[in-house]
This record gives sequence, structure tokens and C-alpha cells, in this order.
Amino acid sequence: MDIVIIKGTIKHSGEFYGEGEVITGMKKEEAERLAKEGLISILEEEKESPKRKAKKADSEEDEE
Repeated sequence: MDIVIIKGTIKHSGEFYGEGEVITGMKKEEAERLAKEGLISILEEEKESPKRKAKKADSEEDEE
């Protein structure tokens, strides 16, 4: 997950990050814990990819 630090300093993968800095690739569980503590804000949620894609309707193809 991508997060931004909104309070304090956080150590992640041996590096220290301060307010306003962005960390990418943080584990979801860790990000959720830090968010509950009010230290970070999650920038993007991991989205599940759709299991199938929508097909173009046959009637739309005929109209062209």
C-alpha cells in the first residue's frame, strides 16, 4: 500500500520517514495499524482485479 506520514517519524525497511513523506509497498496490515494510531494516511487501496472482463455488446458492433 502507498501511505503518507501525517504525524511523527516512522522507521520502515531500515529507513526513517518524516511527516509528508510517502512510503510505497507497505504491507496492508502494517498500514492499517499505523492508520488506526493516526500516524499515516493511506493513499491508495489495493484493488482486486475483476475475474472477467465485460464484452462489447453485439448490437454495438452491428451499428458501426
